Amino acid sequence: MSVNPNTTANKEQKALGPRASRPPLLTRRQHEVHRVSPEFLAFDVWGIRARLLMLIGCAALISGAGEPPVGVRGDPVAPAKISIDGETLRYEGQIDNASVDEVERVLAAASSVSTLVINSPGGSDAGVRFGEIVFARKLAVTVHKVCASACANWVALPARELVVPNDAILAFHGGTMNMTEENEKFWRGTLKARGAGEDMIETSVRHMKEMRTRELALFKAIGVSYKILEDSQTRRGRSTSRLWMFTRDVLENCYNVRNIKQYPKISPDQTLIDGWAEVIRECPSGKK
Repeated sequence: MSVNPNTTANKEQKALGPRASRPPLLTRRQHEVHRVSPEFLAFDVWGIRARLLMLIGCAALISGAGEPPVGVRGDPVAPAKISIDGETLRYEGQIDNASVDEVERVLAAASSVSTLVINSPGGSDAGVRFGEIVFARKLAVTVHKVCASACANWVALPARELVVPNDAILAFHGGTMNMTEENEKFWRGTLKARGAGEDMIETSVRHMKEMRTRELALFKAIGVSYKILEDSQTRRGRSTSRLWMFTRDVLENCYNVRNIKQYPKISPDQTLIDGWAEVIRECPSGKK
């Protein structure tokens, strides 16, 4: 598989230097420094995306098919449920900084854990940190019901091995914002229009740039082409869907995903999974 060296992501990856054996992990003290404040969350683009996912019905899969989405019910988002069952860590719910902190705490006291079973509609860019943990601990990941957006982007791909049963969904949705001069100007203007002060705007921009760097480092470490997220972003403007489920062939041959142990068999005539995840059968931007 060849990757176009002229894409934005690959240029950024080159700038990060030689491939590392693992992505850079922040210490707990650094996590405290860089954690997004409650005030900033009100302006966090990933918070907006997470709420959008709930509105389109993805979060309904957590509590069972047929139930109305959390956002439609108007219920507050409950904290993720995290538990240990022997050598298995079970995670159910949205991904946010507090939940990833709890994952770190639980795993620190459970060195025998080798598998993560997850059911999540996604969440914030705390998923990047979750993925770093999965990669560092060499966890196998099994999807229970759904793993979408932040879960698919950052938690599933770094797994030692990935199991997606026939009744489960792995749906991708964009990535972090590439803070080009144009994007940064747009982001600063958006925050200012919403009433954010200069300190909050600077904190937000620094956070976005840091997460972009860590995201690219994670993809470089796991050997998966970042084009998978670039293609998801590009497709958003050309489709009524906001999440995409790639076939196994596309994941392996277009994006170099090599950790799949089990994956659903998608029928040739199927275009949507459960009515909301669009099936992608060909490399969106050509053969990689």
